[in-house]
Amino acid sequence: MSYKIEYSEDKVSAWGGFSLMKNFNDKIGLKTILRSLPIPESTSNNRYENEDLIESFLLSVWLGCYKFSHTNVLRLDSTLKQIFEWKQIPSDTTYKRFFQKFNQGVNNEVFPALQEWFFNQLQFNNYALDLDSTVITRYGDFQEGNHKGYNPSKRGRASHHPLFAFLGNERMVVNSWLRSGDTSSSHQCIDFLNETLSILQNKTIGLLRADSGFASAIKLLMHNLGLTLVILHPILS
Repeated sequence: MSYKIEYSEDKVSAWGGFSLMKNFNDKIGLKTILRSLPIPESTSNNRYENEDLIESFLLSVWLGCYKFSHTNVLRLDSTLKQIFEWKQIPSDTTYKRFFQKFNQGVNNEVFPALQEWFFNQLQFNNYALDLDSTVITRYGDFQEGNHKGYNPSKRGRASHHPLFAFLGNERMVVNSWLRSGDTSSSHQCIDFLNETLSILQNKTIGLLRADSGFASAIKLLMHNLGLTLVILHPILS
């Protein structure tokens, strides 16, 4: 049996399937919303566009990268640059410098607006909103807000005590705040809930679920909003 051998100028890449992700980003208008947000911009003549930086960083997460150094995998194949129409692909140090520009003020302006835009794209209503906190144990002394507090799994170990709001049925995180480890469960929960409700302002809440650590602080607020509060703990009624 004879075979005919030919050569082609077409490029072969393992990343070709990400053209579907490019089409998805274009369809939802990801870059359009990113351009409208007050994201800090570089003043360098060789700067990257913010929307390209964020899109390429998201792509690295989709690829399974969980460290800045892993993002260099994007630079191994020029096909990704062609698919997503980037002028060039950032290095890991570029991402680090970009995220260092974010402070609490910028976070408060950018992320609630981005989350609100995201949930406005979803066609559902009358949902159940869950509010909870968790303890994340930290090792080392260099993380901001790393303090000793309530830590049932590692007693005496420093930790963070973040707040989360999520839609349990849809399995989507609506909002999250990182707090120091020595805060109580109800600390800042009113402000957190108000921001969460602002993100979901075009949706209807059917049920709010929270454990007893939040009940005393938000019970009155829920009553004023005409919502049902379910307390998932037998101590309070």
